[in-house]
Amino acid sequence: MALELKQSLRMSQQLVMTPQLQQAIKLLQLSRLELVDLIRSEMEQNPLLEEPQDGAEAELNEAPAELVSTLNQSIEASELPAPAPEPAQPDLKKTNEGDVKRDDIDWEQYLDNYQTQHTAPSSGNFSSEDLPSYQDTLTRAEDLTQHLMAQLRYAALSEEEERIGGLIIGNLNRDGYLVIDPDLTPSVPLTIEPSPSQAVDADAAPKEVPAVAPEALEALRRAQEARKPKSEADPLIPLALEAGVSAATAEKVLKRIQRFDPVGCGSRDLRECLMVQAKHYITEGEGKDDPDAELLPQIVSRHLKNVEAKKYQAIAKDLHVSLDEIVASIKLLGRLDPKPGRGFSGDEPQYITPDVYIHKIGENYVTVLNDDGLSKLRISQHYRNALKNGAASQTKEYIQEKLRSAVWLIRSIHGTRSRTAPRRRPRSTSRRSCAARCG
Repeated sequence: MALELKQSLRMSQQLVMTPQLQQAIKLLQLSRLELVDLIRSEMEQNPLLEEPQDGAEAELNEAPAELVSTLNQSIEASELPAPAPEPAQPDLKKTNEGDVKRDDIDWEQYLDNYQTQHTAPSSGNFSSEDLPSYQDTLTRAEDLTQHLMAQLRYAALSEEEERIGGLIIGNLNRDGYLVIDPDLTPSVPLTIEPSPSQAVDADAAPKEVPAVAPEALEALRRAQEARKPKSEADPLIPLALEAGVSAATAEKVLKRIQRFDPVGCGSRDLRECLMVQAKHYITEGEGKDDPDAELLPQIVSRHLKNVEAKKYQAIAKDLHVSLDEIVASIKLLGRLDPKPGRGFSGDEPQYITPDVYIHKIGENYVTVLNDDGLSKLRISQHYRNALKNGAASQTKEYIQEKLRSAVWLIRSIHGTRSRTAPRRRPRSTSRRSCAARCG
């Protein structure tokens, strides 16, 4: 078989992944938060990128086509050969515009003048309205312990009552419950179902007994721990023993702390917490004149399990009231806070930021991109002037490289956002297409 040379014509399709296309595809896959991080990173690395300051609304409202035309002019200007610099002295106009080379600036004199300037007003000519508010100057928010301790100092208690009150507040967990070990993971303590013989009023005044010796309190604590599991032991007994006060005094101070703001802090279980809030709600809160709130203490003290199981008929039968009254009272029960201390936990809320918004306008659904927080990028005018006025070869090469990178980024962002521009879709069309797909 002889070998010979032939010419042939072949047609084929080939996709060339240019850097611009690769960057556009990468940006298209990014979410809004990732795009914001990318823009910030590029602005830190590329000095030619900047975002307009206040007063540049006209440049912010430029259409993408006009912006691309402006960027093309910048590239063409960067490609032109630099004119030969004419030896001339800078005039006052160029000095004010900042076009003078940095070598002509007396930096030592500038720094000396800068250091002698005052950064804050030294006179009292400014009113208090010009100063920031006290809340804006706080380095951190007030936690639950500080909030309760401030109220304890103004409660006009004796020295021993303040001592046991400080121990009680110091042993509250983040949810506001009095526990033996507040450093453990916060949780709502288990509710202990009282027997009929042990049912007592939560607001009943404690019986005053004389101060007892630490040995007697220790014996009482041991007897209590023997009757209950360790997790259900009353944490108030060890605190009273540590403070050297009687159990009645500790109980009195505890009830006082439970009425502090937020109401219910210092409770030992869920039932006690809700009971304190329920009685405060019907005596001093919004439920003073609400007849439906009168059943709250009875429901909390006797029927929490039935409320959890939604056995409203059993509650109505036991309390000898109608089912409608029970339902109305349970709706008010939802206003109570089972974790009164969580408002002072200090945990910052994690908000979900959507990439798009879907609005219903009439019979149509409009999809709008979320541009909040996205920087409006532009090419720095300072570096544009540097290319036009001429620069050293290495400087010009560096500026041209950064300029191309900046132009590619801006084009990719505007191209990606324009391809995913807001669209309208009638609701009826969506239903027909869904029916066609499902049918």
